[in-house]
Amino acid sequence: MNHIKLIVLIVLVSITVSMLGCAGGGSGSPSVVEKDVTGITATLNKFAASLQSGTVANSGVFAQTSGYDGHSTAILYIQDFGKDLVDPKDNVTWYFNINPADISQPSPDVAYLKASRMMPGGNTLWLSFALVREKGIWLIETLEVINSVATSFVSASYFPITPGASHTYAILENGIVLPSYTQTGFAKNAIVINGITLYQMLETSTYYGNKKTSIRPSRRSVRAATEYASSYFGIDSHGQVVIYDPLINNGVPYVVFKTSYDYGAKDQFTEVWSSDGSTETTVTNFTVGYPQTLVTPLRTFSVVPLTLDFTVTYDTTTYNDRTIIYLAEGKGIVGYDYYDESNVLVAQERLLKTDINGIVESNHPVVTAPASSQNIVAGQNMPSVQFAVADGRTPISWSATNLPSGLTLSSTGLLSGQLGSGVPLGSINLTVSATDIYSRRGDLQFTLNVVDASAVTLTVPSSSQNAIIGQPIAQMQFSAADSGTVTWSSSGAPAGVSISSGGLLSGTPVATTAPGAYAIIITATNAIGQSGSFVYTLNLTAPPVTFSPSFSSTMGYPGRQDAWLMLDGSSFQYADYSITAIEVDPVTAVNYIPFFADPSGYAQIGVISFQSGVTISFKVQITRKSDLAVFTSAAQTISVGSAVSKR
Repeated sequence: MNHIKLIVLIVLVSITVSMLGCAGGGSGSPSVVEKDVTGITATLNKFAASLQSGTVANSGVFAQTSGYDGHSTAILYIQDFGKDLVDPKDNVTWYFNINPADISQPSPDVAYLKASRMMPGGNTLWLSFALVREKGIWLIETLEVINSVATSFVSASYFPITPGASHTYAILENGIVLPSYTQTGFAKNAIVINGITLYQMLETSTYYGNKKTSIRPSRRSVRAATEYASSYFGIDSHGQVVIYDPLINNGVPYVVFKTSYDYGAKDQFTEVWSSDGSTETTVTNFTVGYPQTLVTPLRTFSVVPLTLDFTVTYDTTTYNDRTIIYLAEGKGIVGYDYYDESNVLVAQERLLKTDINGIVESNHPVVTAPASSQNIVAGQNMPSVQFAVADGRTPISWSATNLPSGLTLSSTGLLSGQLGSGVPLGSINLTVSATDIYSRRGDLQFTLNVVDASAVTLTVPSSSQNAIIGQPIAQMQFSAADSGTVTWSSSGAPAGVSISSGGLLSGTPVATTAPGAYAIIITATNAIGQSGSFVYTLNLTAPPVTFSPSFSSTMGYPGRQDAWLMLDGSSFQYADYSITAIEVDPVTAVNYIPFFADPSGYAQIGVISFQSGVTISFKVQITRKSDLAVFTSAAQTISVGSAVSKR
């Protein structure tokens, strides 16, 4: 009677559903399940029988190809290798690579076979088969699934192909780290050749503050290949690093780094470049180093150095080059060392910025200011201007060119002071610069408008006032001591505030105005062009948060009070703000002050009494998400009384 042999799948407990689809690892005691896996038995039985009979090429399950890399590849297709190894219905076809060295037969009726599949992240999934021969037919005795963690240099892990990502490097010259605008990265769009997805590697190499490193255009290294717009990089199904260039190796994709290497291993690849009747051959011998630490201008990486020695033959001329690239797992190349033909180090580049995997490091400084210009009056203290800097590496040093006498730029970027008597009227154009520790500099053009206060004398009721954003300011009437008619103007006022033709300063700062001190230059100009100015300071604060209805001073226990949150007298949408309770006393009461949206989406607050006889005090702080403006309520105090009877 025919029978179906039940094969035993010895599956490590640590092999989970997720591990079959991504990298991971671990070990544990094996558990045993039984399963009639028809797909595996039929495929592997034929495969194993062919191996022993020497008819591998005709087995129908063994692919013998000449491949893009010129290597014969044994591929075992296994059906019913679904996410659930014990479910015969989740048929999925996976392929595994077979190395002849992993096939052994200690006796005529016993054989062992291992097949491997490279998983994302560089780990290897192994299938270890024990085979027995019954009545002349090889059958599976056991199958062990092993997810092994990589302990050597795995090419796919150290050469990640990340579309749209970029690197920016620094260069070391004469012991000084100088910034570089060298951008290397991969294009977002891909091409597919021989089933391999390939991305074009791009490079821009314009150096800032120093001359470009002397790199021969013909150099065939991983970095220099990016200098050719036609070079594409990819990872094939075996985890090998592949390059495609229509001018190299007859336009056939070729392997530069195999799946993995032991530390200290050596290998080589050859590239033949042909164009306009000229031929260049580069033989690259490389050595995989041992893990070490690489310090860059902004951070420290754990790296594996890869030493590439090039022998370049161009027509009848031959020369040698060396480059050491430093590779960080999951990030790729983070540094280079360049050598001349006598192997003397000539330049180093270390990573300054990377967008790999969403990690962004600081780049050159970017200077900003509250406005592009500032009006100042000769003989008066100018309204100070605080410049800011983004990116860059601290400490930051500040400087300014064309700064008039009497004004200074502090070490924190604050421009202040009083103009000297010899400064002419008109505009003064400044260049404000911030320089970081690596000599990277950011510049900003800024204008000072100098006006004369002596020509027309102004009479002012006060020098400043405090006001609330969204509420009318107190009107200020200015006057000018001049025999004729004067024209009034102002600059530096927040939106919603202006001066009238009669010298009346009034208005309501719009709701989007940022809190702060606004130095308003009030100017009166007479008929012959003479003018007088005065700096009037408007100190704006954010409107307080209020409640509708207002909270009563007491509530029963248990009890609850609800109210709508109001900003400048109006309710607002809950989704547009971040809301929190601050200065809560007792602290545990914070859990009894919920914020929520009413059915129309407007923000509400609830206060829940949680203990009889306790007094709860708090403030509400809200942050507008669009511009991060912060608003705060007055302190609220509520006493919790005894329970309120409903009878």
